[in-house]
Amino acid sequence: MAGKFVAALIGGAAGAVTVTGLHQILKRVTPHAPRMDNLAKQGLRKAIQATGSTPPSDDKLQWTSLAGDLAANTAYYSVSLAFGPGPAKWLGPLLGAGAGVGSVALPGPLGLNAGETNRTETTKILAFGLYLAGGIAATATYRAILNGDGNTATDQLS
Repeated sequence: MAGKFVAALIGGAAGAVTVTGLHQILKRVTPHAPRMDNLAKQGLRKAIQATGSTPPSDDKLQWTSLAGDLAANTAYYSVSLAFGPGPAKWLGPLLGAGAGVGSVALPGPLGLNAGETNRTETTKILAFGLYLAGGIAATATYRAILNGDGNTATDQLS
């Protein structure tokens, strides 16, 4: 059982790193890139201000929000894998697609700058695609660790 739990966490981390890595690349190569980092900083700044505290510098917010994104996305994608390799085949990409839709639809209602993810049609498509890619990477990693049959590589050695 611990093997499947660890595989789910590793898969979730692979999904999170995929989203973050692709985002970091996109924001350097196209002006249409979604700016998930700016949304994270805005959200973190609002949360800190809501407690009556003063937010840290933009540089510290950048690193804190990056770490928070990696942790939250790891947990999010890991949940889809916790149901086992069968459901993970479709649930990982489905949750990725759902996060992609949310990344475009939710910033405005949450009081964040909606233009960060839906400035142009290209921005919307890229935002959706980042999270879908994360769901696919999480599922692929998880299934590779389990060798596609529900058993970890170490299970097969015993």
